[in-house]
Amino acid sequence: MNTLKHILLASCILPLGTVFSQELKDKDPNILISELFQKEQDIRKRCETLSSNPNSDQKELSNCYIAMSKIDIENQQLALPLLDSYLNKQISLNNESLSNLYYIIQHAGGEIQEKYKNFISDLFTKQIITNQEYAWFTDRLNVRNNKAQTYGFQIKYWSDTQDTLPYPIDIDAEKNTIQLGLESSKQYMLDNYTNEYSPQYMTEEEFVLFGHIKNSFDTKTTHILINNKEKVAINDKGFYIIKLHSRPQTISVKLIKNNEVVDSQDILTNQKDWIEVDFY
Repeated sequence: MNTLKHILLASCILPLGTVFSQELKDKDPNILISELFQKEQDIRKRCETLSSNPNSDQKELSNCYIAMSKIDIENQQLALPLLDSYLNKQISLNNESLSNLYYIIQHAGGEIQEKYKNFISDLFTKQIITNQEYAWFTDRLNVRNNKAQTYGFQIKYWSDTQDTLPYPIDIDAEKNTIQLGLESSKQYMLDNYTNEYSPQYMTEEEFVLFGHIKNSFDTKTTHILINNKEKVAINDKGFYIIKLHSRPQTISVKLIKNNEVVDSQDILTNQKDWIEVDFY
């Protein structure tokens, strides 16, 4: 699977105020959007190269992801006002620009994706984006809202441990992908993510909890305790995951070391299908 354009990463929080130079104002919007798209793809290729090399310096990789997040924010600042002008019929954009805008929105936060989801649906209806691109966006938006993936194409990546995990997936994902005219990701997920990293296919009644312990630990004496009764093991990277077969309104998550509670979090499910809970 090609992860270059759709792997989900945590975004940096950067100021959103942008001052447009006269040069940018005078530039053809189609040319500007093309340049922004190329910039975001170049940094993604660089990060992809680093992440696929087991000998890469981890600080360099981390800095690459930080730079990528910064470029994504800057692109949104420059491109989305042009999209708003297009939607208000103030400017015209060619299909290539509309396709490139899809990727700029795809790499934005959930609030922006929610705002422009009807625009993305229109692009799909008009065949400006492919069914695969539409599935990526749908899953991405679901993940932003802590909902199960409709199709099952989004992967969580932790740069510090290099762990990867498919975000929780709707139990009907295979049927959904076939209805969209796509090959299901299920076999790929099952082949490539095994043991505790196996994909979590879930029903509407179920809830998934996962995360990492970031500080020092001993797997023999450390575990997670859910609602004071369910013991969850951690692996040698501090990762844990559990699927609950009912969805309580609140969940107690405790970090246990040497039979003592050293940290705890009480979380609200709030219409979510899953939550990541890390301990530092």
